[in-house]
Amino acid sequence: MKKNLPLLILGLGLLTCPGLSWAQNVTSANITSCSADAKAAAVNVKLTGTLTTTNNGDFRQLRDLCYNMVSLDLSSATCSSIPKNAMHSRHLLKTLVLPNNLSTIGTQAFFACDALQSLTLPSSVNNIGASAFAQCKSITTLSIPENSGLYNIGSYAFEGCESLSGTINIPTKVLNLRDGVFAGCKNIEGVSLPSNLQSIGANAFAGCEKLTGEVALGRMITRIGASAFADCKSLTEINMPRGLQILGDAAFMGCDKLAGSIVLPSNTVQIGKGAFMGCSSLESIVIPADVSEIKAATFAGCTSLQTINIYASTPIPANATAFAGLDCSQITLNVPEGSEEAYKEAPVWKNFNIKVATSINNAESLSNVSASVEDGRVWIKGIPQASTVKLYNVQGQLLSSTLAEGTASFSLQNRGVYIVKVNGSSFKVQY
Repeated sequence: MKKNLPLLILGLGLLTCPGLSWAQNVTSANITSCSADAKAAAVNVKLTGTLTTTNNGDFRQLRDLCYNMVSLDLSSATCSSIPKNAMHSRHLLKTLVLPNNLSTIGTQAFFACDALQSLTLPSSVNNIGASAFAQCKSITTLSIPENSGLYNIGSYAFEGCESLSGTINIPTKVLNLRDGVFAGCKNIEGVSLPSNLQSIGANAFAGCEKLTGEVALGRMITRIGASAFADCKSLTEINMPRGLQILGDAAFMGCDKLAGSIVLPSNTVQIGKGAFMGCSSLESIVIPADVSEIKAATFAGCTSLQTINIYASTPIPANATAFAGLDCSQITLNVPEGSEEAYKEAPVWKNFNIKVATSINNAESLSNVSASVEDGRVWIKGIPQASTVKLYNVQGQLLSSTLAEGTASFSLQNRGVYIVKVNGSSFKVQY
């Protein structure tokens, strides 16, 4: 009998709860049915029943009484919603398997579970609350299935997940990326955004130091929030979304490897303070006609800036610090024909090397122009430098006109056929 005693003890350690109060491996329908001693000793927990989420239910007891828990497997459990603060600050939790029928993860549900190593979201999850996984500093991978029903990722949901790496794929049902979602995730290397995304919140990717290469921003984004990509120090290229209207304060501040040209679409009306401050590799910028002002420190420290194309016939008001730290006399400012003298007399702009913007009107350049109708607007892309873009109705009446480069659009009021002309080349569109 003595010879078999160690094997007997080992076997008892694997028994299910509530059969043995000090078992490390607990499998039970509900944690509420286990003894206090079993909860305290539990290291690996698997629940298979319908989980309770209120008062002194399963999640409350998992958090407060299973303080040695390292692994939590809910794959066989029935639970549509994990409540707020469910596993807040469970510092030993390394492994988590979520219920297959889960739809909602509450605010700060797994906040500061800083030993958690990976996360796979079931396709059934459609809503992640604010700061749900914030400060989970050991998570290295985030897996979101292609058929995910996820439509909302709460503010700062993954903020401070500093070990998270690879490329993050945002599901197609997410229309608005909220504030700070991936702020401080300094090892993320790429992000894939859905083409129908409408806005990016403040601080969304702030401090993502390894976010590299080109980030393709969804074409329908109208707003990029303050500090959205601030201090993304490996970011090299950005193609601005065609629908962009508002670029927030410090949106790309400190992106010192962002190089080449930034072409803001004709819809843009606001560029925030310090939007490109410290983008020391940026070489050229296109500012559309409807931008209301150039605010404080917008391009301060952009020491590689060589060319600015600006399409407002009347000089846009510019703050005295907008180009701080630059020798503006060495920067070419291309302005619309007939507005040279106005810019030469305008505060701030008069310090530049002012020239008339020359229209590029050759067949090769115009071959890249295209026009299409979507969401009640006609969109024109591939517009060469300093091009006159006009919209006519089928009767030949001029409806709208602008001087633009890159992308422009016009709102359509009535159904019918319209004619778009770019430097004389015509395109017929149907609305």
